[in-house]
Amino acid sequence: MMQQPPLSSAGNMLQSASHVVINGGSFIVGSQNNVTMTPNSELNKHLELLYKQVAPNAILNAGGRADEVKCFPGTREEVLAKIEAWIDANDLNRERRIFWLSGPAGAGKSAIVQTLAERCMARGVPMANFFFFRGDATRNHARPVTATLLYQLIKSYPKLKALIKNVLEETPRIFDQALYDQFEYLINNPVRSIINLCVDQWPVVILIDGLDECDSGRHEQQMLLRVLHHLVSSKNSPFIVLVASRPEPHLTMSFNEVGSCAESIFLDENYRPSDDIRLFVVAELARIKNTHHLGRTLDEHWPSKSNVNEIVDKSSGQFIYAATVLRFIASSSASPAHSLGKVLGLRPVAKSSPFAQLDAIYTYILSQVEDWEPAKDILAAKIFSTQNHGEFRYILTPILCSLGYAVDDIDSHTSDLVAIVQFKHQPNRLQFYHASLGDFLCDSTRSGVYHIDLTAFTERLAIAHIKGIHDRESLLLCFFIIRHVRQPTPSLNEALTSYPPEFHPQFDFFRLDITNVINPFLKHLHILYFQEDNQLYQLALRNWLTWFRNMSIVFEDGDLKSVEIADTTWKEITTSQIDTVVIETDSEKYNHETPYAAVMTQGGTTSLAASATSSSTPIRRKKAPLWRRLFQPT
Repeated sequence: MMQQPPLSSAGNMLQSASHVVINGGSFIVGSQNNVTMTPNSELNKHLELLYKQVAPNAILNAGGRADEVKCFPGTREEVLAKIEAWIDANDLNRERRIFWLSGPAGAGKSAIVQTLAERCMARGVPMANFFFFRGDATRNHARPVTATLLYQLIKSYPKLKALIKNVLEETPRIFDQALYDQFEYLINNPVRSIINLCVDQWPVVILIDGLDECDSGRHEQQMLLRVLHHLVSSKNSPFIVLVASRPEPHLTMSFNEVGSCAESIFLDENYRPSDDIRLFVVAELARIKNTHHLGRTLDEHWPSKSNVNEIVDKSSGQFIYAATVLRFIASSSASPAHSLGKVLGLRPVAKSSPFAQLDAIYTYILSQVEDWEPAKDILAAKIFSTQNHGEFRYILTPILCSLGYAVDDIDSHTSDLVAIVQFKHQPNRLQFYHASLGDFLCDSTRSGVYHIDLTAFTERLAIAHIKGIHDRESLLLCFFIIRHVRQPTPSLNEALTSYPPEFHPQFDFFRLDITNVINPFLKHLHILYFQEDNQLYQLALRNWLTWFRNMSIVFEDGDLKSVEIADTTWKEITTSQIDTVVIETDSEKYNHETPYAAVMTQGGTTSLAASATSSSTPIRRKKAPLWRRLFQPT
């Protein structure tokens, strides 16, 4: 029996963590759950930098996930046994310290990794995990990986707290550094300093699921793999790593570079998935028969062996097909026999596709939607929000509000899709049960009439949000959406050039708003129009710069130099511009008349010219930048 390292109590890691508060999502960036620690000590104060970077949904059993799956009892035992034997190997100098679990979409990789993680916890094996998921903007990129793994390691090894505190104290912005540096200074060095491996002690297991769903890009995926390889390949490393992903070509090449250091399993017919799928289907249909409100209408011979065989055959080794079919039958208000007959009667359009049967069940479920257009908008907004994860993270409600949808509409219009999506009111998050749904919807050759043209949807969304600007948040979201428009259209041209510059509700802006949102918006106008239609570009640019001036937005020297002719246009707009400013004064002193002053900006100098009725109004002159500024009398 292997020696158990000093572990904290098993169970839900987030729930068992001390002094941890999970805050609900806010509009920007904060739509993801934020893990923070109450700063009741100097130690916790520094560790707060770590907890803010954690992605809670990426952790096993942390809640907030629609994709939580594990192997059905008795299935995938051969695969699990091989991986557990690799973990248990009594060899400090083991050659293969990385394990690659690969297979096609829907083969059950995530279920295997989750089951493996639960078994590690049950056996006391020190383990940290990260579950990527393309449909969740909090965990479909590489940024939170280091912090999320480290958070779990601290739960297993409390002595790490003081070491991590020192690193964060010396380098508070380490999470902005390269991934290699983060792993080296926050994981590799601290853990190695407190662990002395011996033959009868388990290694520290790192589980990474869905690497191919890391939308930071292929380079980031490969970089993370190289960092993990470095972590395990250094002399006397206490770590071993399992990575699960689809066998994408760039990942295959990266694992080939690792060479003999990697063990691997490809989930194909050699591991008899059909036998496991059959076991799952039989058990789930029996459960449905016992729990469905129309289960009493089923005869003793339901389901027939031929029914089971047909589901297994159509699965083609993909658990996702069987799971989707069974979820549809269980959630349908119709008789299970009727629902089963419907899905088994489906005929795929493209039989040569490896996803033919899965596409057929997706198509059927979508065909049952009572009102497809609103449902399509909601699904498109979900795909848009997760594909375009820049510095901002948006929940669905503000994205859809300009199209006329409220929170209750989302739930209502997706009620016929419960077999393939899940909507949570808190924090208004729609989740796909499997990433293959987004792939299906965006591929016109697979989805046909249910195809979502994301380019057209983004344009429509941008136009609606231009018309819906009413506060700071709506403006920032509008510009964020426009930056993802790929090509100009007549409707977009009209919206961008006709937005009324005289409409300027007053709300506060921050310097970061200009740097991260407004300037990129102006640069995108240049990309869309400068070469395509220079006259329209100048018109749109002048229109928005005039609006910014009326909004009292501050542009510092150099802000506009990177945008063609923007700096010159801005100077033209702000030169000799007169605004009227009401100055509150003592009414008795000025014979109950309300004086005013005109603010004139010329060449960078702002002056107050008093009106005839307020000749005694005190006037100040001062050097000012080229934007409107209100003055109060001294």
